[in-house]
Amino acid sequence: PELKAQVEREFLKRHYERWPDEPVPALGGKTPKAAVRTKKDRQAVIELLKDFEIHEARKASREGGEPFDFGLNQATTFAHAENIAYNLRMERGE
Repeated sequence: PELKAQVEREFLKRHYERWPDEPVPALGGKTPKAAVRTKKDRQAVIELLKDFEIHEARKASREGGEPFDFGLNQATTFAHAENIAYNLRMERGE
């Protein structure tokens, strides 16, 4: 059971490290990095991350163990979103 949990965590870690750069159907085929450029799509990325966390929490509750920790992935995505939004404001002279 412990090895299985370790393998699953490693799989999820690699999956979510690549996730910002891969097209996501729920974002209209945009990558999360591209989607965060608009306020509407940025909110959609945030909602997806929340859904991921809820799913993992429910899974851990059902099966035992700890939910996957999205902390670093969320921080990275949000920081990227803020950088893009800042750069767009600068380009527009805001």
